[in-house]
Amino acid sequence: TTSRPTLVSATVEAGGSRSTELYRVPSGMRLLVTQTCHEHPAMYVEIGMRGERISFNGHGCTKFDPGFAVEGGETLNCVNKSGEGRTCILLGVSSGRRTGRRARGSMT
Repeated sequence: TTSRPTLVSATVEAGGSRSTELYRVPSGMRLLVTQTCHEHPAMYVEIGMRGERISFNGHGCTKFDPGFAVEGGETLNCVNKSGEGRTCILLGVSSGRRTGRRARGSMT
């Protein structure tokens, strides 16, 4: 059965010049990412070990409409190369896994 969709909001302060886990998608779940935000042009949000960058503005927020799915077990990281502790934010909707491939939404 598919679980009821749940709003996800995650915030992390990443120390200067490092990558910090922002959110790990629970096994058996899927996260529909709708927005990422970061405080500095030398920061971005990426998906796990693949290093797939998903935030694209110099600073501020990147919105995804309708969003894109990140599979269970994957980690989203806040990468901070600014040299100072700064914050990243993630917004999305989590639900039980559906079959099929990861779909990517468009940015607005």
